[in-house]
Amino acid sequence: MQYSPRQSISIAAAILTIIIGTILLVIATFCIQNTSKHSDIWKQLYSSSIFSVIISIFLILVTIGYIYVVIRQFPALISVYSALIGVVAFVALICVIILIPARGDFQKDNQNKILTTIKQYSSATNSSSITLTIDYVQQTFECCGFIKAEDWALIYSDSTSTADSCCKNVVPGCGENSLNNRDRIFQFGCSAPMKTFAQRRFDLLILLNSLAILFGTVTAILGGFFQRHIRSQYQLM
Repeated sequence: MQYSPRQSISIAAAILTIIIGTILLVIATFCIQNTSKHSDIWKQLYSSSIFSVIISIFLILVTIGYIYVVIRQFPALISVYSALIGVVAFVALICVIILIPARGDFQKDNQNKILTTIKQYSSATNSSSITLTIDYVQQTFECCGFIKAEDWALIYSDSTSTADSCCKNVVPGCGENSLNNRDRIFQFGCSAPMKTFAQRRFDLLILLNSLAILFGTVTAILGGFFQRHIRSQYQLM
């Protein structure tokens, strides 16, 4: 089947939109998997990832329908699907508006949260959410304390111990007197690696949602022009 130039351009833009939507779906799903276990730490990133998954699914489905009606040249349905793609692009814009300040606020919000949690660590049980959260952060990012390992000096009465999860090789009691024997614990605080982890994912979500806005808007506009072209052809006949 041969397509007219306008039809081909509309289909090409739609295919690019589907590709962007698929990439967004994969990346957002990956972000959900990374953050779901401790979503209290990654609350903004986790919720934004879910929002992005929903956007990507709707974008893919609506654009597939758009391609079908463009191929069949149904002007009324092209208008409907173009409008739907425009709505999804607008929702993606809302997501970007939420993501940009969330990216900046992440460090401040989590500094207060992690420091408060560290203060509660020594009195918590091994199975408590506080202990599990700190142990997860320190072992995942191979770090100790939030800003520096000395954060733990204010928690333990001997001022020389850290949580066992600061240790490179975790065994019960390995954190005792570890500030005097730094070789067995991680040297750097968790602030920098947590910030890098979150901001890379925020940046990807912002970029892909922005591309979804761009290609979705272009596709919707092209759909509008193409349906007008079809109607004008009908009038000539």
